[in-house]
Amino acid sequence: MTQIKTIYCRLNGGLGNQLFQYAAARTWADEAGANLVLDTRSILKRSEHNGMGDLLGLNVRAVEGKPNEASRIFPEVNWRISRALRNIKTPLLGCYHETKNSGPDIVSIGKISKLLVSGFWQSETFFLRNRHNITKDLTLRHGFSDQGLRFKRIIEAGPSISIHVRRGDYLASEFNRSRYGVCSAGYYRSAISAIKAHSPDCQLVLFSDDVEWVKHVFEKASNYILISGNGLSTAEELMLMSKCDHHIISNSTFGWWGAWLNPSETKRIIAPTPWFSDMKLNSATLIPPQWLIMPKEQP
Repeated sequence: MTQIKTIYCRLNGGLGNQLFQYAAARTWADEAGANLVLDTRSILKRSEHNGMGDLLGLNVRAVEGKPNEASRIFPEVNWRISRALRNIKTPLLGCYHETKNSGPDIVSIGKISKLLVSGFWQSETFFLRNRHNITKDLTLRHGFSDQGLRFKRIIEAGPSISIHVRRGDYLASEFNRSRYGVCSAGYYRSAISAIKAHSPDCQLVLFSDDVEWVKHVFEKASNYILISGNGLSTAEELMLMSKCDHHIISNSTFGWWGAWLNPSETKRIIAPTPWFSDMKLNSATLIPPQWLIMPKEQP
């Protein structure tokens, strides 16, 4: 039986990545009866993706670590040493790192009162068993804004397909382009056709970090609404995405969560393949088995 009293979750990346990290750590904390503390040193150092501001817009059951709290208990040098040796032994020096052999639970860790979990944990296998609690956590802390409520009413008025397009930072450098790649316009056209073959009257609900590209690609489409670019918070956009009936996502964890949070048993979700353009990166369990996949590069 584990003796863990407090789990520290090292956050990294934007909201989509942080949600995977939170969901896995929250599940382990629930199972251990432990407190959950958010270690923000990485995202504060990088100062990107709005830090953890978007995550705190949701009803997460965790506290933000006090300044230097996690760094004092788990010094950066210990984290780096344990990460370098993670494929030989984890946990080490109090740090539990994700490896290719990571299992869904931490029951076997043993008598450690404080544990730092570090990784991306991009698979529902780490938290699917806790779905009921996670979906309750990932709701808006302060509700929708007036603008958000207006869009929510439009979405709920009839059948809809959320379409998430991510391009901005994926095209920002040669490294990102070779690592991630972007979904082509052809991918979105094929995915829309596939869903509309079953639900022909769906409205298209568009979300993107490249509004001008989306306007150009979908300018001839009928019955669509563009959510992004209207001053909504990232958390609001995520919740609006989850209100749609079906989903077409880009190779982005943000779109992944917008689809996953939809509780409908009749939803259709289409995701791109390969997720990463760099084939050395593993995404084998990232896409749930019931989701459909289509090539992300299509004419």
